[in-house]
Amino acid sequence: MLLSRDKILEMLAKKGITRDKNFVTYCTGGVRSAWSSSVLVDLGFQVKNYSGSMWEWSASDADIYPLNKFNH
Repeated sequence: MLLSRDKILEMLAKKGITRDKNFVTYCTGGVRSAWSSSVLVDLGFQVKNYSGSMWEWSASDADIYPLNKFNH
């Protein structure tokens, strides 16, 4: 079940996710990220879905498409 618009916006704001930024969503194969993108677009965010997601990225040359871990 999807949360209310207000609850989703509240949760995103607590994480610093605001409408004045651009976002790219990704997951393993692009399905879950497509759903997330559609919800965010409906809420007024600027979002693009990387449909190839990690399957495509990780299959590419690591020198061109490195995998990096960031700690937030």
